[in-house]
Amino acid sequence: MLISAKYAAPLIAIASITMFLAFAHSRSIPLYTMLLPLIVFQCALGGAIHAGLIIDGDPIEGKSMQLQQISRTAQRNRAAFTPELMRKLDPIIDINQAALAYYPQDADRVKSSGGEIHKRVVYRWATVSKEDMAQFNTAWLELGKRAPIEYIDAFLANSYGYFDIADVPYVSAFYYADNAQFARVPVLQDWLGGIRHPIAAFLQGWSRIPVLGWPLHGNFWTVLALIAGSCMVILRRWKLLSWQIVVVLLMGVMILAPANNFDRHMLPLFIIAPLMLVALSSSRTLSPIARAAHKQKHARTQ
Repeated sequence: MLISAKYAAPLIAIASITMFLAFAHSRSIPLYTMLLPLIVFQCALGGAIHAGLIIDGDPIEGKSMQLQQISRTAQRNRAAFTPELMRKLDPIIDINQAALAYYPQDADRVKSSGGEIHKRVVYRWATVSKEDMAQFNTAWLELGKRAPIEYIDAFLANSYGYFDIADVPYVSAFYYADNAQFARVPVLQDWLGGIRHPIAAFLQGWSRIPVLGWPLHGNFWTVLALIAGSCMVILRRWKLLSWQIVVVLLMGVMILAPANNFDRHMLPLFIIAPLMLVALSSSRTLSPIARAAHKQKHARTQ
């Protein structure tokens, strides 16, 4: 998880602290299995960036939702942009191109960080400076005060699919099993070539069947995890719930992701949601009231 997701480090840091507090009897477990590897990884990453072995991330990568809100406003409420706002935003993004490129479910179209011919260059990646980016959040907030409806609509349009079971994934998980990129790499093209395409096509068709296909959608497991978390609150299993803080944070990352209803952002929840249900069914995680009722019922059966 650490090396595959740029948002993983803060999530693991918070999870480490939570687990450290929860495991009062054995705090060496989260210390050696989570916190220590995180510190080693971050030190190695920082050293590699400082030495010039790898490049640091572009700050625009974490502002996908903000770009969507600005772009939607540029497309549908141009009067909200004052000359002062234009002065702050113009060195960072091309407002005219943002209005043309805006697509409600995908921020990558306005977050272009390269000079591809087929893409509109909205983000001025070649000329923007740190001083220019320092004004971005202020300008974004000022524009939001002038166009709250566009901001809310942009937020919902770019995130609703993560919590709508009936919504078909914008990019399904099966895309990563068989797509046009495989044909460009001979090693991948020959890997299980005879069965990979039929299986991916079958699962893709199954996933589009109403109700029966829902378990193949990432948002099904997201909603299931939310229901399980709500049950923990109702049953007052606070210690068990504290272990799920990282799940809530992961959902927050999903909401702010560049695209709406991307299955790969929900892959961890496909694993976590069933485990949450198993934990709920365990008597070891019962709240004091539920544990007393469980013991009383067990005594009656004897």
